[in-house]
Amino acid sequence: MSIHLSEILLSVINLIIFFLIVRIFFFNKISKVMEERNRTIRDNIDKAIADREEAENLLKSAKEEEQGLREEGARIIQEQKNKAEGLYNEIVEEARNEAKLIVLRGTTDADREREQARKEARKNVVEMATALTQKVIGETATEETYDRLVDEVISQAGDA
Repeated sequence: MSIHLSEILLSVINLIIFFLIVRIFFFNKISKVMEERNRTIRDNIDKAIADREEAENLLKSAKEEEQGLREEGARIIQEQKNKAEGLYNEIVEEARNEAKLIVLRGTTDADREREQARKEARKNVVEMATALTQKVIGETATEETYDRLVDEVISQAGDA
């Protein structure tokens, strides 16, 4: 195998001619395609970065909103709890007042019944005393006389 200078020279000239043809006819087109591809990649990267930042902002906003909603929920729960406690205290106080009123009515009714029983007993005593006096004395006494006699007996019983 022998290497000829003419073959090497022809190969180099062919390579140069090929390079010039490619450069003249195809290099601009290839450069444009490469430039377009680079621009597309850069645009995609920029868009991805912008989308990521937007996603981070949305996440941060969602977390802040969630925290605000949690605080609002806790506040509403506390308000309702306080309202329920107030209502409970109001109902208990109302029940106590009602119980006091019932006891007072009962006491008043008992006092009234006791007074009624005293009047009834007094009336019965006066009637019995009148009947006995009429039988013993044989005369009719006035009601005022009997009232006076009963009052004297009651006061003497109270002093004893």
